[in-house]
Amino acid sequence: PGRAERVLICDVEGNAQAITVAEHLAAHGCAVTIAVAGDGVAVGMARYSRVTALKRMARLGVRMRTQTRFSGWDGERAILTDVWSGEAEPSRFDTLVAVGYRAPSDQLIDLAEASGANVTLIGDARAPRQALDAIRDGHLTARAIE
Repeated sequence: PGRAERVLICDVEGNAQAITVAEHLAAHGCAVTIAVAGDGVAVGMARYSRVTALKRMARLGVRMRTQTRFSGWDGERAILTDVWSGEAEPSRFDTLVAVGYRAPSDQLIDLAEASGANVTLIGDARAPRQALDAIRDGHLTARAIE
């Protein structure tokens, strides 16, 4: 297929991932729309980082549709639904990007346990979360080592 021109990014978590993808695509000439069911885009980011990121998004022409849920795709059009009224609006996009469906990654656990090592799951191996959660896991695990 050809290069995507109209990109819809569905942000399910409200963190930095969606605007990072949006910034990259918009900087490379794509018309980008972010749809988020919540009250704002990137609400999970630190305030000052979020403000500067949102300003960059505005300069790049990224559209931000808040309180809008992605509810379907018919091959050419995304169905965007207002979370309050339930009104569905078909909109044409070339590409759909779903951001935020994270899953734990524990593929090394069996290998580590087979080696006889004492293994403690931390970070994304334990549960997909933020970097600060992984740092905390590591800190608490290190403190538990006697």
